[in-house]
Amino acid sequence: MKNSLKRISAGLLALCVVLALVFTAIPRDVFAASITYSTSSNSGTRDEVCTSLDGTSASSYYTSSYSFDVLSQQSSNQLLQSLRTLMTSTHKKISSYDNCRDYADQTDCENGDGRVVLLYTSYSATMGQYNGWNREHVWPKSLGGNNTSGGGADLHHIRPSDASVNSSRGNKKYGNVDGGTAKYGNNPATGCLGGHYNSTYFEPLDNVKGDVARICLYVYVRWGSNWGADSITEVFQSVDVLLEWMEIDPVDTWEMGRNEVVENIQGNRNVFIDYPEFAWLLFGEDVPDDLVSPSGNNGVTANPGGSTGGSTGGSTGGSTGGSTGGSTGGNTGGSTGGSIADTSYSQVSSLNDGDKVVIVNPGSKMALSATKTGYYNVGVDVSGGFSGISDAEIFTAKKNSDGTWSFTSATGKKLALAAEYNSLNETGTNDKWELTSAGTNQFYMKNTGRNVYLDWYADKNNWSTYDPDTLDTNYVLAFYKETPTSSGGSTGGSTGGSTGGSTGGTTTNPPATNPPATNPPATNPPATNPPASQPGASEGTQTSTPSSTPATKPSQPAPMPTAPVNPDDFIPAEEPTSVGTIVAIVLGVLAVGAIIYFVVIYFVVIKPKKSAPVADATPAEDIPEEAPADEPSEEAPTEENE
Repeated sequence: MKNSLKRISAGLLALCVVLALVFTAIPRDVFAASITYSTSSNSGTRDEVCTSLDGTSASSYYTSSYSFDVLSQQSSNQLLQSLRTLMTSTHKKISSYDNCRDYADQTDCENGDGRVVLLYTSYSATMGQYNGWNREHVWPKSLGGNNTSGGGADLHHIRPSDASVNSSRGNKKYGNVDGGTAKYGNNPATGCLGGHYNSTYFEPLDNVKGDVARICLYVYVRWGSNWGADSITEVFQSVDVLLEWMEIDPVDTWEMGRNEVVENIQGNRNVFIDYPEFAWLLFGEDVPDDLVSPSGNNGVTANPGGSTGGSTGGSTGGSTGGSTGGSTGGNTGGSTGGSIADTSYSQVSSLNDGDKVVIVNPGSKMALSATKTGYYNVGVDVSGGFSGISDAEIFTAKKNSDGTWSFTSATGKKLALAAEYNSLNETGTNDKWELTSAGTNQFYMKNTGRNVYLDWYADKNNWSTYDPDTLDTNYVLAFYKETPTSSGGSTGGSTGGSTGGSTGGTTTNPPATNPPATNPPATNPPATNPPASQPGASEGTQTSTPSSTPATKPSQPAPMPTAPVNPDDFIPAEEPTSVGTIVAIVLGVLAVGAIIYFVVIYFVVIKPKKSAPVADATPAEDIPEEAPADEPSEEAPTEENE
């Protein structure tokens, strides 16, 4: 029995040791990879490496021409344009700077705890400690758009930070610091190290380096010159340092969880969190074989072919072609060059009261239509002429006594805005437009009631209005009248532009295929402001030639109004237990059970037996009988007695 117990105990002890070794040998990321992420509250964990896109919405975001297989084969310039188009076209809600604070306990909490993880120090603060933390522009404002709108209020860009560390970082570039001054957090992150800095660079801790690198890449690609983010070296010591930091600090489940929540709020994702590989491909570098990535697509070879030629040839050819043809539209690689070759309509240099015109964005050759899809007005392609237009695209211009203009389509719909929304609304009361010069025979149209500009929003493929920081080619308009005149200069513009783009190599234009379709925000109902009577308009005698007011504006639309968000409405989703977690629990329970069983056997069975008296194996009959104590024992005779 005793030997059997020993054998059983030894076996259980061996099993315990084996289970413990197996449990400790399993990589922690195996368990992390099985997370199903919440879209309402960050359910990830800091420093828990993310090795899978499972449980995310990435599979529905990267489809068709935006799949990794397609994008990874593009040249650097093509990839830049494709990623920019993807992240811009899916960016449906432009956040305000206040949103970046209000959403912090959802985007920057950990495991759905409702607190706020601060950048640099990783301290977990509360929303109520806002006086001690603030909103950090990871790409400093002074090195970018210098404002808190557009790229300066993007949830993928702005991160909560200890105010003291944020202040010491200032507008220093990110870079490696040899020595330098250590910077610790202040209230509430008192005593928490946030990084080191010198007069030129700020170096965060290793577990933050990848975060800031991926954020800066997002700002550079998503916003670019529209927010002053023209080059990654404006904010980083070098591309090499950026890529080095990406390797040092791989994506963790917290970053992935944040990506999910921000996508749920504003519609787009940070592609460099899902596919860090794009960082290397963007700069014409091969992806390291040992790169730790959520996608696992490491070791990809870059395809630099045609990147330089396409960029130079496209822009130079387009610019030359456009100017030769007599139009200012050729400066984007030939796509916007020249007038439209159609003898039935001609571009005009001014408007007269009562003119019937087609309003066109020269860069895209898209005409404004009174027809809507959802909340927004559609565009009609007139690049091949005006044969496809209808009454919905013909507007009658009416000059008001104050010098502004009003427009009504042949279908009876006003070109107007409601009191709040940026989409055009024929029942709106704001129907007056100020025309200013955008170049030869080209104009900007500003709604005087709302101070927003009419534009062809190419990324959304519709017409709308916005109040941008800098007016780009999407806001340039031309008027065409139905009067058969020569379309001189059209050949030079369009041909020169397209030839320059194609001859130079691969152009930098985005792929022709549309990005993944997404529905308009449910929080943007159509405007229903009742029409109000317009002030009486009388014929004016002022010149119809627009004034040459300098314009500075876009890139990005003003925030679309949404219903107020109550943070209490966001309840972290219950996360299903992952397979890895179940395995870990089972192994742990078995190991603990084996240890307990062994301890019980030892102390209850084995040890008591060891301490019991040991019986002599000599037969009882062989033991000599002792004499009674009160009687002398009989001694054996000795030699002396004999």
